[in-house]
Order: sequence, then structure tokens, then C-alpha cells
Amino acid sequence: MIIGALRSHGWRAAGAADGLDALRRLQHEEFGAVVTDLQMPRLDGLALLREVRRLEHPIPVVVPTSLLDKQVESRLRWAGAFQVLSKGGPLRDLVRSVEEACLPSRRDPARCA
Repeated sequence: MIIGALRSHGWRAAGAADGLDALRRLQHEEFGAVVTDLQMPRLDGLALLREVRRLEHPIPVVVPTSLLDKQVESRLRWAGAFQVLSKGGPLRDLVRSVEEACLPSRRDPARCA
């Protein structure tokens, strides 16, 4: 659903089978932003966020989650999340967050995903 919403707004969006697959793609492909859930097999969203922050060129990470509470949000922000959203909220909020995350890349919108 998220990929479809982003694509319908003109973004190039790609999915990953799990957190480890996402990290591998990020190491070999260029993206302007990451959207990740917290609950994923092999590498959860918080671990993925930490790994993204360690990349040579870290990119913004948007985290929509159904596990949202003040502790979780605080932990995600401390780890470097660009935006933390309540999963199941309006998709326009997620799209807006990706747009804001990609502002430095707006000259080349195809780079954002």
C-alpha cells in the first residue's frame, strides 16, 4: 500500500523482503529516503535505522509503526529517524514525510524512493 501511494505521487519506490534485504539494496543502489516498519525478519527497523546512519552517505529514514508510544518514538529519534508516524494514519502524511525527507534531493526526484 505504501509503495503504491508513493508511486501514485510520482516517486520511484521499491520494496524489500526484509530488513537485511533493504540494507543490501541501500548499499548497492541510490535512494533519497527509507520508509521502514519496526517489525521485520532478519533485521528489524531499529537495527536498519542504525545501519543506515552508519552508511557513507546516510539518508533520511521515515518510520511508520503500530508500536508507537513515547518510549519507542524517543528511541527512534535518538537513533536518527527523520520522522516517526503512527502506522494506519493517512497515507498523505507518509507521502508528505517522504517529500520533506527528500527536499535536498528535489533536483533529482527519481533518486528518492
